[in-house]
Amino acid sequence: MERTRLGGHRGSGCTDSSFARAASPRSQARRTKPPENTLESMVQAFEHGADFVEIDVLRTLDDVLVVSHSNNLREHVQSLPPAARFLGELRLEEVRQLRTGLRGRSGTIPTLAEVLDLVAEWRTRRALSDFVLNIEIKDVKGTHAPKHVPGRPSVVELLARQVPAHPTLPLEAIVFSSFAASDLVELARLVPAARLGMLFDLDSEAGQLVYGADPQLTDRYLPFTPAEIQKVRRQLEEVGGRWEFVHPELDTLTPAALKAASQLGVNCWVMRERVPCRRRRSVRKAVRLVREHHLRLGLITDFVPQMREQLDAL
Repeated sequence: MERTRLGGHRGSGCTDSSFARAASPRSQARRTKPPENTLESMVQAFEHGADFVEIDVLRTLDDVLVVSHSNNLREHVQSLPPAARFLGELRLEEVRQLRTGLRGRSGTIPTLAEVLDLVAEWRTRRALSDFVLNIEIKDVKGTHAPKHVPGRPSVVELLARQVPAHPTLPLEAIVFSSFAASDLVELARLVPAARLGMLFDLDSEAGQLVYGADPQLTDRYLPFTPAEIQKVRRQLEEVGGRWEFVHPELDTLTPAALKAASQLGVNCWVMRERVPCRRRRSVRKAVRLVREHHLRLGLITDFVPQMREQLDAL
């Protein structure tokens, strides 16, 4: 069986969300992390043995792609600017002045260009194979802004222009993911060779609109079920999309869903923010299920070294 690949969640792990802090309030491993989605966090992930890093991409008011999990500045920024609530309301020069990190350590919000350069360096340094970067398309989620504005490129269009043109990080080394199938459809039309991953939500949270402020879009958070997998498959097949991965939550893996995923020829990736010792039973189940269905397993985790130790002990 192929070795389980580990991905660093938002770099070396989430540091800002209330869920992450509540999930492991006494975790020394979390307290020593650099702020999430910073260059320092990504370096730590690769130093700790991550095979790839997962990041989130937004855009500034002047259409520069930057890396941050949420548009809501209050969720990540130590001192809020006076006239803005959302990152997308600021120009790059203003974003450069912000300090991120809510647990004592601080950092800055990097551009996607800086991240691509860094990941390319670590791909070479560690001779990493397969993909080394997972870009989640966040766009205007969590804001009241429309996703598509006349005369302005979409986030997907900006990605399609920038990422394939990078001189040292090949397109093959990157996976693009989103909770919105329309993002993947748009990217497949613009960059047919792009490797795509569809994000699925917890059953209890599925059904809500992904881009609730844009009445033209009807994408909803999807549960990880055979019916939804097949629906996404049809959408991407219509545009010739290269769908390779599903990204479900760890506890939503079922034999029926993985059977549908295997028919699609995808890999199964899972993520969670809890410390590995509190997820041992779920991880053991995931490993067993993917082996039974002859899939490759990847775990996107906040705790790469600890997760590797647990996997080695299985």
